[in-house]
This record gives sequence, C-alpha cells and structure tokens, in this order.
Amino acid sequence: MRGTENAGHGPGRALLTVGVLGAVLLTGCADEEPEPEEPALTIRGTAQAVERSEVLHWKGAWNWRTGSAPDAPTTRVTADLRALPAGDVHGTLRADGHTATVAHIAQASTFVKADRTMWREVFGTDGDRTDAFAGRWVEIRGAGDTAGTGGVLGLDLGWLSPRSQGTELSSYHPDGDDAPWTPARSAPSRFSRPPGVPSDALRFRTRARDGVSEEGVYWVDAERPRRLLGYTGMDARVTDQSPAAQSRAGMVRLSVREEDARAAKRAYAGLRSAVAGLGRTVPVETERGDDGVQVDEGSEACGPECSSVAVPVTVENTMEEERVRPRVEVTLSGGEPGTLPDFFPELGTCRLRLGELAPGAKAEGGCTVTGRKLRKAVEEAGKTGPVVNIDFKVETALSSEIHAPSHKDEVAKALRNNAADSAAG
Repeated sequence: MRGTENAGHGPGRALLTVGVLGAVLLTGCADEEPEPEEPALTIRGTAQAVERSEVLHWKGAWNWRTGSAPDAPTTRVTADLRALPAGDVHGTLRADGHTATVAHIAQASTFVKADRTMWREVFGTDGDRTDAFAGRWVEIRGAGDTAGTGGVLGLDLGWLSPRSQGTELSSYHPDGDDAPWTPARSAPSRFSRPPGVPSDALRFRTRARDGVSEEGVYWVDAERPRRLLGYTGMDARVTDQSPAAQSRAGMVRLSVREEDARAAKRAYAGLRSAVAGLGRTVPVETERGDDGVQVDEGSEACGPECSSVAVPVTVENTMEEERVRPRVEVTLSGGEPGTLPDFFPELGTCRLRLGELAPGAKAEGGCTVTGRKLRKAVEEAGKTGPVVNIDFKVETALSSEIHAPSHKDEVAKALRNNAADSAAG
C-alpha cells in the first residue's frame, strides 16, 4: 500500500514500526481508568443549610375566602413573616388595605392583633365579636381546640420554621422510597414562580400522598450553594382545620431567604413585646365555635291567637376555664300537622343576649317571635276550624364571645425556652 512505502527503507521495516506503535496504543487503553460519574443533583445540601438557618424570612401571597360558603368573597392575603428554628413566627399579614400582626409561640399560643374591619371582612368574624377583638391580641385556636397550632388565614405558621423545612426537604422521596430527589424539567403552570424567584431556579416537585405531602414545587438556586428560594403549593396550608376551613385558602406562593442572628434577635424582641402586651384574659377565636356551650330550647308557647310565640332557652358553659357571653338567635318554622318539619317554612326569628357565664354555669332566658309570616301562617291554619292547628319547629344558632386566661407567665417562659433552643442550634 502507498501508505507503508518510504524512500530508503524496505517494506519489512515499515511494517515493524506500525506493529510497535500498535502495542503502545493498546497498553495506553488498558491502563486508562474511566472518569467517575458526576453525582446526581439533589436537594440534600439545601435541606442541611435550611435546617441550620437562624431565620427564614418568608414573603408571598394566596387567595382567601372570607366565609365558609363556596360563594363567599375572596381576598388576597400577603405575608411578611420571619420563622425561627424552634418554630416561633413573627410578622404581618395584609389584606384589603388592613394589617394583622402575628405572634406565634411554638407549643404555646398563637396571637393576632387586627382592626375591627379586618376581623369582620377578612377573618369573617361576626359583628357581635369584632368590637371585642378590635385592636387587642386575640388567641387563635384550631379545630381541636388546641392553642399554638399556628394556623392563621389558612397558613400553617409552624410549617415555615427552619427545622420543619429541613425535615420536609430531607425526608421527602418522590416515589416513596430511597430514590434521590432531583430537579424536575418542568411543572404544571398552576405552580408558578413566586415573585422574586429567578427564572432559572431549579424545581423540586412534591407529589400528593396521604399523610405525607401535597402537590407543590420547592424553588432552589441554580448556582451553588443551592439556597432555598421559595415554595408554591398546598403544603403550607393549615391541616388542623376542617376540610371546609382548609378549602378557604388557595395556592400559596412564597419566596424565602435566610437571615442572620441580628434578624433573629429582632424577631424575638417583637414576640416578647407581644407577650408583654397580653392582659390577664384574652378573647379567643376558635374554629370549634361554640362547641363548649350547650343550648336547650323549651316548649314554645303561643300568645293570644298565636300572633306571637315565646321560646325559652337555657345555655350552659361546659368549658373548663373559658368564660362566655352567649348570643342566641332563634328561628321558628311551622306548618300543617303531619308535614315533615324539614319542609316547614320559616316564620320568624328573635334574638337574646345572656350575661357572662363562668365555667360550668347555666343561664335561662327567652325571646318572642312575631311578624307578618307568623300571622299569615296562623290565619291559614285557623281556616280549617275554630282551633288553630299548627306545628312549630325551633332552631337555635349560638354566637359566643369567649375569653380565656392568657397564661401570660407560662407563654413568656415558653418563649424564653424557645429562644434558647433556637440559639443553641
């Protein structure tokens, strides 16, 4: 071949040179080690950094229905909150131009201070209690009547803490096994980036699994050291409330950044100020509503020609340490005997207020229903004979103003312990 011929050398020498070269190349291939594979990009380092954080500063927003009915008005709530390692949270929530200050002391109590309008129009508090709540620290309790669970306007305050987030990020596995949690290429459009999170942020998706997590996305910095930048999803919503209450909060979008010991010091100063401002008792807002107050209706009695109906009511405070001021609304329905009471038309309402009841106390009262609807129903019932033949059904709705001991000293002690725990890391 032309490639193996060289002037001044014979074919044999050319072939020998080629053979030696081939031996050298083969030896080089045998000794070369394969390059190690680059480890999969996971969220482990982010989780460790978050858990060591002294403060996580969260900002974001979500939609909130101001009532339990599906067609209740919706408002936009924005948050500016600092969460500390032991689970304490301090900051503000804003909606419709009004601001609520939040002081959550982990394992103790959650307090909120807001004006009358915000309690009525955002929190959905009934009008009789807004005067008692306005401008005061109000204790927020969950469905289990437990203090310190940390749910305000649908947001789970305890979920925001560095330790809680460190656990969430380190323990989640996308398929429920030990497979590494790696970034997703994309996410559904409803999981949009929170404001302030850059477009190149990595997406770590969570899947909905009973008792483990809801669907959502954690946003992580694309550059080292891979800081946590935000969250979009449903895990940040309160879980200690009824399904109806939970559904009032929409998709939560939060950005987050780590802050230093100075920010932690300021947050704890705000929490100490809140606890110092507590009185001997505090108003209580609880999703349990009036479960701790029992109402019994006596037998209704017709007035002259049944143009009015008096309804006696007995109220008992069955709570252990809370004092209540009951307000009862009585609804009277009626119809022809033999008709199912569920189909009786409403004939009128009346209301009564009772004085403050200590734990275990009872009070008796009553109110009288009158009005055009009642008169017309009685007239129709009287057309069949000389006797008015009509059946009644009575229903009551209770709205209690609840006041509980603030346990101010115990709360202050819990806060001191939490601050020491947070500082110790």
